[in-house]
Amino acid sequence: MTQEEIDYIKKNLKWPISIEYVSSLLFVFLPLLFVYFGMKYLIVGKSIHSDFKLLCFVIIGSITFLWIFFRIQSERKFKKLELDKEYDIKEIDQRLSAFLWITLESGKNKRVYLDKVCLFSSGVYVTVIQLDEKTLLINTKPFGRQPFTFNRDKINFHRIKKRLI
Repeated sequence: MTQEEIDYIKKNLKWPISIEYVSSLLFVFLPLLFVYFGMKYLIVGKSIHSDFKLLCFVIIGSITFLWIFFRIQSERKFKKLELDKEYDIKEIDQRLSAFLWITLESGKNKRVYLDKVCLFSSGVYVTVIQLDEKTLLINTKPFGRQPFTFNRDKINFHRIKKRLI
């Protein structure tokens, strides 16, 4: 994580969009295209010209696309945690060591951890950036391409909050 990325995160409270980030998410949109065109030609091939069925597929595809879009946006956002007392990043690191997270990256005011959730998951990244002695920015995003990491951001945020407050 570069200093430019950290400055962007502190200003906008979300990860910056990069070409690498977008290219890693292109796989999400391809299935929607295959389903749409496959169903369109399936309906035409059987001579069932029902606008209602086509409209249903468009609505379902749109809802799925919007769900994926908002899911991706939620993975980019950082949550701000106001602490009761002042901590430096080393004290925060010591308190969070109780979670047995693997420290992947550490810097002056930042830490990136890997939270191994279970046997069926490759884990999630937990990024902690310290704004000042009493304010943290926390983000949780999936490690790799995991579509089902529901509520991990909320769970990790509340675990960190409980541990530090």
